[in-house]
Amino acid sequence: MDCPSDLWSYSTAEISLTAEGSESADEALALLTPELGRPAGDPEVEFETPDRVVYLFGDAEGSRLGRVVVIRMPNGWFMVTTEGCAP
Repeated sequence: MDCPSDLWSYSTAEISLTAEGSESADEALALLTPELGRPAGDPEVEFETPDRVVYLFGDAEGSRLGRVVVIRMPNGWFMVTTEGCAP
């Protein structure tokens, strides 16, 4: 990350074991709001496999501001890790 201050991280892996997930990785990402820890900036796919998508958030200057990892479980797609620059 290109953080001018501290980096924060949050994991929701335990939730994905019992909840119903989203139909796609993009739908799971769309549920993440700034109030729930969505990093600043616009997301792009940084890495993708059939069961995992890593979204990288950046600004217009090309600084990397955050990352969200979404995985596919038997019960749908879930955000499992969110990290970003501290405000």
